Amino acid sequence: MSARIKLGTKISIGFGVILVLLLVAAAAGFNGLSRVVRQMTDAIETGNLTMTMYEARQQEKNFMLRGDESYVKAVIAQSDLLKEEINAIKARSTDPESLRQLDDMVNMADKYRQAFDRYIFLENSIKEADATMVTSARQMEAAANAILQADRDECERLMARNAELSQIDALMKRAENTEAIIRQVLQCRRQEKNFLIRKNESYFIQVNSILDEIVTKGKSVRPIIEAADTYRQAFSELKALKDSQNEINDTMVACARNVQNTVKISLEGQQQKTDLQIIQAKRLIIGVALLAIAMGIGTAFFIRRSVASQLGGDPADIVDITNNIAKGNLAVKFDPKKNTGVYNNMRYMAENLIHMFKDIADGVQTLTASSTQLAAISEQITANSQQTAERSNNVSASAEEMATNMNSIAAATEQTTVNIQMIVAAAEQMSSTINEIAANTAKGSQTTAKAVETAKQVSSKVDELGRAASEISKVTETIADISEQTNLLALNATIEAARAGEAGKGFAVVAGEIKALAQQTAEATREISEKISGVQITTNESVAAIESIVGIINEINEIVTTVASAIEEQAATTQEIANNVTQASQGIQEVNENVSQTSVVAAEVTRDIAAVSNATDEMNNGSRQIFTSAGELSRLAENLNTMVGRFQLT
Repeated sequence: MSARIKLGTKISIGFGVILVLLLVAAAAGFNGLSRVVRQMTDAIETGNLTMTMYEARQQEKNFMLRGDESYVKAVIAQSDLLKEEINAIKARSTDPESLRQLDDMVNMADKYRQAFDRYIFLENSIKEADATMVTSARQMEAAANAILQADRDECERLMARNAELSQIDALMKRAENTEAIIRQVLQCRRQEKNFLIRKNESYFIQVNSILDEIVTKGKSVRPIIEAADTYRQAFSELKALKDSQNEINDTMVACARNVQNTVKISLEGQQQKTDLQIIQAKRLIIGVALLAIAMGIGTAFFIRRSVASQLGGDPADIVDITNNIAKGNLAVKFDPKKNTGVYNNMRYMAENLIHMFKDIADGVQTLTASSTQLAAISEQITANSQQTAERSNNVSASAEEMATNMNSIAAATEQTTVNIQMIVAAAEQMSSTINEIAANTAKGSQTTAKAVETAKQVSSKVDELGRAASEISKVTETIADISEQTNLLALNATIEAARAGEAGKGFAVVAGEIKALAQQTAEATREISEKISGVQITTNESVAAIESIVGIINEINEIVTTVASAIEEQAATTQEIANNVTQASQGIQEVNENVSQTSVVAAEVTRDIAAVSNATDEMNNGSRQIFTSAGELSRLAENLNTMVGRFQLT
């Protein structure tokens, strides 16, 4: 079965198996490395949880020391970031133990956040209690200072009145007692701060003891007693709040330590898993590599055996045989015992080559004789084809000359036809133009007739205008007469008014106005008369001009009528010429078609003769090629003889 497989296939299979094993080793290494990288990434991010928790604790301490609200926001931000980082690791983790540890860390982070929120709430309550204590301390100081000032004022009054020393001493002692209260209030505030800073129970006891002394010394002063009691209650509340804060602080510390311890345990577990994965990857890679080496050795042995069996002999003997065959020595001695593989195939090849070259030598002799006969035949065919070609060339030349002459005749007739067609087209165009001129002349005659009629109408209207002007002139004459009469009446009225004296002054004024109006009327009438005279003169001139125009238009109408009749005669003559030219053109076209048919026949004859000539040329070329091929066959036979002579067949 393996003997049927090709050598290249065997080598490919062997190296393919080795490459597959190497790929398996590489994949195992890559998988192990990827898992280690994931473990390292998770370990780094898990380690960052400690830093995030530490940062939250740092901001928490800053808030406790400074009381700045910005640190509260920082703690909340770090707490949220811690949960986000834990949840991000949970999203990638698949190990149950790691998931449990991450859940514990989430619970611790939530517990830390709740404790811190409670701590902030208590801190606000502490601030309120501290504010109450500050207010109470100030109230005690204010009350004590008021009493002290009152005692000092009273002492000054007593001293000013020269009062008894016992009274002054009593006031001095009370002032000293009041000053002691003020000092004790300050000392109380100091011990309070010591308690808040150092968180020592003894300072709490000292504050209460000082408050007792203040109450004892200020028992007669109600504001001091009330302020001291308020201060004591606020301080006790502050202590309780501080104790709760300390417990919460312990809870936050425990949560932070639990997170850190869980992170540490998780890192140790991840380190163990990483070490185990590295060991497993190493073992797998080493195992696959050893298997690949073993497979490589087995494949090499198998290929060597297969190659040796396929060669069938020593490679040096096979090389010696191939060199002899390459040099032309086919009479090589083969070992009859080696009858397998390439060695046996080369023996068969040498024997077959000997028989083949002997057959080639015999065929070469036959080929030489055949090529000689073929050369003689091709020479005879060449001579005959040359004679045929010469005759066909003569006939072709005559046919081409006839075709050329017919083409010249056809071209001349076609040119004549074209010229006649151009004459026909020009005659038709001239006829169309003459018809159009005749139509336009007729329209011109109609237009001149209308112009004559219109001129007559205008002349009639102008005559009427002249008559109207004459009538108006008569009216103006009448108006002139009336104005003269009016002027005379006004003159008479003036004379009568002068006779009447004072009684006729008004009448004289009216008479003067009438006289002036009469003069204006006479002047206007004179101007109208002059205008009418000008109109009459212009009207007469217009009538004369219109009559002259009418005469000219009549002459034009007669000329147009004469031209129209001449144009109609010319159109008829032109149409007759066009018809005659058209008939001549049709006759020439028939002649042209006959000449064209003759030219086509001559062209076909020329093409046939050319085809015969081409066939003769091809025959001549073929005979030449046969002659050339015969020569090449002869040379090929000689070359084959030479090549066969190079081989040693016996």
